[in-house]
Amino acid sequence: MGYKKIIFDLDDTLLDFKATEKKALSDVLTTYGIPETPENVALYQEINNKYWRLLELGKLQPSQSISSRFDEYFDVLGVKATGEAADVIFRKRLAEGHQLMNHADTLLQLLKQKGYQLYAGTNGFGKIQRQRLDNSHLNHYFDDLFISDEIGFAKPDIRFFYTIFDRVNLHRKNEIIMVGDRLSSDILGASNAGIDSIFFHPYQQTSFERIQPTFTVHHLLEILPLMATSQKRAS
Repeated sequence: MGYKKIIFDLDDTLLDFKATEKKALSDVLTTYGIPETPENVALYQEINNKYWRLLELGKLQPSQSISSRFDEYFDVLGVKATGEAADVIFRKRLAEGHQLMNHADTLLQLLKQKGYQLYAGTNGFGKIQRQRLDNSHLNHYFDDLFISDEIGFAKPDIRFFYTIFDRVNLHRKNEIIMVGDRLSSDILGASNAGIDSIFFHPYQQTSFERIQPTFTVHHLLEILPLMATSQKRAS
Protein backbone atom coordinates (compact mmCIF):
# COMPACT_ATOMS: atom_id res chain seq x y z
CA MET A 1 0.00 0.00 0.00
CA GLY A 2 1.36 3.42 -0.92
CA TYR A 3 1.26 6.70 0.94
CA LYS A 4 -1.92 8.75 1.19
CA LYS A 5 -0.78 11.81 3.14
CA ILE A 6 2.34 13.94 2.67
CA ILE A 7 3.76 16.53 5.08
CA PHE A 8 5.90 19.14 3.34
CA ASP A 9 8.38 21.41 5.02
CA LEU A 10 8.23 24.88 3.49
CA ASP A 11 11.54 26.73 3.80
CA ASP A 12 14.11 25.54 1.24
CA THR A 13 11.85 22.62 0.36
CA LEU A 14 9.01 24.39 -1.48
CA LEU A 15 9.85 28.05 -0.85
CA ASP A 16 13.34 29.44 -1.49
CA PHE A 17 14.06 30.71 2.00
CA LYS A 18 17.74 31.37 1.32
CA ALA A 19 16.86 33.95 -1.34
CA THR A 20 14.25 35.56 0.91
CA GLU A 21 16.56 35.62 3.93
CA LYS A 22 19.37 37.19 1.89
CA LYS A 23 17.12 40.11 0.90
CA ALA A 24 15.76 40.52 4.43
CA LEU A 25 19.23 40.57 5.96
CA SER A 26 20.44 43.04 3.33
CA ASP A 27 17.67 45.44 4.31
CA VAL A 28 18.55 45.14 8.01
CA LEU A 29 22.24 45.79 7.35
CA THR A 30 21.45 48.79 5.16
CA THR A 31 19.09 50.24 7.77
CA TYR A 32 21.77 50.14 10.47
CA GLY A 33 24.69 51.16 8.27
CA ILE A 34 26.43 47.80 8.54
CA PRO A 35 28.55 46.94 5.49
CA GLU A 36 27.25 43.86 3.68
CA THR A 37 30.63 42.14 3.63
CA PRO A 38 31.11 38.36 3.45
CA GLU A 39 32.41 38.50 7.03
CA ASN A 40 29.32 40.29 8.38
CA VAL A 41 26.99 37.96 6.51
CA ALA A 42 28.90 34.91 7.76
CA LEU A 43 28.70 36.21 11.34
CA TYR A 44 24.94 36.53 11.06
CA GLN A 45 24.66 33.01 9.63
CA GLU A 46 26.76 31.60 12.47
CA ILE A 47 24.60 33.24 15.13
CA ASN A 48 21.39 32.44 13.28
CA ASN A 49 22.29 28.74 12.98
CA LYS A 50 23.01 28.61 16.70
CA TYR A 51 19.58 29.99 17.56
CA TRP A 52 17.72 27.69 15.18
CA ARG A 53 19.59 24.73 16.66
CA LEU A 54 18.47 25.81 20.14
CA LEU A 55 14.91 26.01 18.81
CA GLU A 56 15.14 22.48 17.41
CA LEU A 57 16.47 21.25 20.76
CA GLY A 58 13.49 22.80 22.54
CA LYS A 59 15.70 25.22 24.49
CA LEU A 60 14.26 28.33 22.87
CA GLN A 61 10.75 29.51 22.10
CA PRO A 62 10.04 30.57 18.48
CA SER A 63 9.14 34.09 19.61
CA GLN A 64 12.65 34.52 21.03
CA SER A 65 14.68 33.38 18.06
CA ILE A 66 14.74 36.40 15.75
CA SER A 67 15.07 39.30 18.20
CA SER A 68 17.59 37.44 20.37
CA ARG A 69 19.87 36.62 17.47
CA PHE A 70 19.90 40.24 16.32
CA ASP A 71 20.64 41.40 19.87
CA GLU A 72 23.71 39.15 19.89
CA TYR A 73 24.67 40.14 16.34
CA PHE A 74 24.59 43.85 17.14
CA ASP A 75 26.49 43.26 20.39
CA VAL A 76 29.33 41.47 18.58
CA LEU A 77 29.55 44.24 15.97
CA GLY A 78 29.32 47.01 18.56
CA VAL A 79 26.19 48.47 16.97
CA LYS A 80 23.84 50.45 19.21
CA ALA A 81 20.51 48.95 18.22
CA THR A 82 17.89 46.56 19.53
CA GLY A 83 17.07 43.17 18.11
CA GLU A 84 13.38 43.89 18.47
CA ALA A 85 13.54 46.82 16.04
CA ALA A 86 15.59 44.82 13.54
CA ASP A 87 13.09 42.00 13.95
CA VAL A 88 10.29 44.22 12.59
CA ILE A 89 12.25 44.94 9.40
CA PHE A 90 13.41 41.37 9.00
CA ARG A 91 9.97 39.80 9.45
CA LYS A 92 8.37 42.25 7.03
CA ARG A 93 10.84 41.28 4.31
CA LEU A 94 10.51 37.58 5.09
CA ALA A 95 6.74 37.77 4.74
CA GLU A 96 7.10 39.39 1.32
CA GLY A 97 9.40 36.67 0.00
CA HIS A 98 7.71 33.92 -1.98
CA GLN A 99 10.21 32.66 -4.54
CA LEU A 100 9.65 28.96 -5.25
CA MET A 101 12.11 26.12 -5.37
CA ASN A 102 12.36 24.58 -8.84
CA HIS A 103 9.27 22.53 -9.81
CA ALA A 104 7.51 23.10 -6.46
CA ASP A 105 4.23 24.16 -8.06
CA THR A 106 4.34 21.35 -10.63
CA LEU A 107 4.98 18.72 -7.95
CA LEU A 108 2.10 19.85 -5.74
CA GLN A 109 -0.26 20.09 -8.70
CA LEU A 110 0.54 16.55 -9.85
CA LEU A 111 0.25 15.11 -6.35
CA LYS A 112 -3.08 16.83 -5.80
CA GLN A 113 -4.38 15.51 -9.12
CA LYS A 114 -3.45 12.00 -8.00
CA GLY A 115 -5.54 12.39 -4.86
CA TYR A 116 -2.88 12.78 -2.17
CA GLN A 117 -3.70 14.75 0.97
CA LEU A 118 -1.05 17.45 1.36
CA TYR A 119 -0.04 19.21 4.56
CA ALA A 120 2.54 21.89 5.31
CA GLY A 121 4.58 21.38 8.48
CA THR A 122 7.01 24.20 9.18
CA ASN A 123 9.09 25.74 11.94
CA GLY A 124 8.43 29.46 11.87
CA PHE A 125 5.97 32.24 12.51
CA GLY A 126 2.34 31.86 11.53
CA LYS A 127 1.77 35.32 10.09
CA ILE A 128 4.95 35.16 8.01
CA GLN A 129 4.47 31.64 6.67
CA ARG A 130 0.80 32.15 5.83
CA GLN A 131 1.53 35.36 3.93
CA ARG A 132 4.36 33.69 2.01
CA LEU A 133 2.07 30.82 1.03
CA ASP A 134 -0.62 33.27 -0.07
CA ASN A 135 1.86 35.25 -2.15
CA SER A 136 3.32 32.11 -3.70
CA HIS A 137 -0.15 30.80 -4.66
CA LEU A 138 0.62 27.40 -3.13
CA ASN A 139 -1.84 27.56 -0.23
CA HIS A 140 -4.74 26.04 -2.17
CA TYR A 141 -2.85 22.76 -2.51
CA PHE A 142 -2.77 22.12 1.24
CA ASP A 143 -5.47 20.45 3.29
CA ASP A 144 -4.03 21.96 6.48
CA LEU A 145 -1.06 23.99 7.69
CA PHE A 146 0.97 23.30 10.85
CA ILE A 147 3.31 26.04 12.09
CA SER A 148 5.50 25.67 15.16
CA ASP A 149 4.65 28.94 16.90
CA GLU A 150 0.92 28.25 16.49
CA ILE A 151 0.91 24.69 17.80
CA GLY A 152 3.54 25.25 20.50
CA PHE A 153 6.16 22.71 19.40
CA ALA A 154 8.90 22.79 16.77
CA LYS A 155 10.33 19.97 14.68
CA PRO A 156 11.93 17.58 15.61
CA ASP A 157 9.77 17.50 18.76
CA ILE A 158 7.61 14.40 18.50
CA ARG A 159 4.65 16.46 19.77
CA PHE A 160 4.77 18.52 16.58
CA PHE A 161 4.15 15.36 14.57
CA TYR A 162 1.54 13.91 16.89
CA THR A 163 -0.40 17.16 16.66
CA ILE A 164 -0.51 16.57 12.91
CA PHE A 165 -1.47 12.91 13.29
CA ASP A 166 -4.38 13.80 15.56
CA ARG A 167 -5.72 16.54 13.31
CA VAL A 168 -5.49 14.57 10.06
CA ASN A 169 -7.07 11.46 11.63
CA LEU A 170 -4.07 9.26 10.85
CA HIS A 171 -4.88 5.58 11.38
CA ARG A 172 -1.70 3.91 10.10
CA LYS A 173 1.77 5.44 10.13
CA ASN A 174 2.67 3.79 6.84
CA GLU A 175 0.14 6.07 5.12
CA ILE A 176 2.07 9.30 5.77
CA ILE A 177 5.52 10.61 4.86
CA MET A 178 7.54 13.74 5.69
CA VAL A 179 9.42 15.72 3.02
CA GLY A 180 12.05 18.23 4.09
CA ASP A 181 15.53 19.62 3.63
CA ARG A 182 16.81 19.54 7.23
CA LEU A 183 18.12 16.31 8.71
CA SER A 184 18.12 17.75 12.23
CA SER A 185 14.44 18.74 12.21
CA ASP A 186 12.41 17.23 9.35
CA ILE A 187 14.11 13.85 9.07
CA LEU A 188 14.98 13.33 12.73
CA GLY A 189 11.47 14.36 13.75
CA ALA A 190 9.89 11.94 11.29
CA SER A 191 12.13 9.15 12.54
CA ASN A 192 11.27 9.88 16.17
CA ALA A 193 7.57 9.87 15.27
CA GLY A 194 7.88 6.52 13.50
CA ILE A 195 7.12 7.61 9.94
CA ASP A 196 8.98 7.53 6.64
CA SER A 197 10.82 10.56 5.30
CA ILE A 198 12.23 12.03 2.12
CA PHE A 199 15.35 14.14 2.47
CA PHE A 200 15.34 16.86 -0.20
CA HIS A 201 19.03 17.47 -0.78
CA PRO A 202 19.46 19.74 -3.83
CA TYR A 203 22.99 20.85 -3.03
CA GLN A 204 24.36 17.29 -2.89
CA GLN A 205 27.03 17.89 -0.27
CA THR A 206 28.94 14.76 0.66
CA SER A 207 28.89 15.10 4.46
CA PHE A 208 25.80 13.70 6.22
CA GLU A 209 24.81 13.66 9.85
CA ARG A 210 24.04 10.33 11.49
CA ILE A 211 20.37 10.69 10.65
CA GLN A 212 19.12 8.40 7.93
CA PRO A 213 16.08 9.30 5.82
CA THR A 214 13.98 6.63 4.13
CA PHE A 215 14.70 8.24 0.75
CA THR A 216 16.94 11.01 -0.57
CA VAL A 217 16.14 13.10 -3.65
CA HIS A 218 18.03 15.91 -5.34
CA HIS A 219 15.14 17.26 -7.42
CA LEU A 220 11.55 17.68 -6.28
CA LEU A 221 10.03 15.75 -9.17
CA GLU A 222 11.98 12.67 -8.06
CA ILE A 223 9.42 12.42 -5.26
CA LEU A 224 6.60 11.34 -7.59
CA PRO A 225 7.64 7.71 -8.22
CA LEU A 226 8.36 7.19 -4.52
CA MET A 227 4.74 7.76 -3.58
CA ALA A 228 3.67 4.33 -4.83
CA THR A 229 5.70 2.63 -2.11
CA SER A 230 5.47 2.45 1.65
CA GLN A 231 8.47 1.22 3.59
CA LYS A 232 6.94 1.09 7.06
CA ARG A 233 4.85 -1.79 8.29
CA ALA A 234 1.35 -0.90 9.41
CA SER A 235 1.41 0.49 12.93
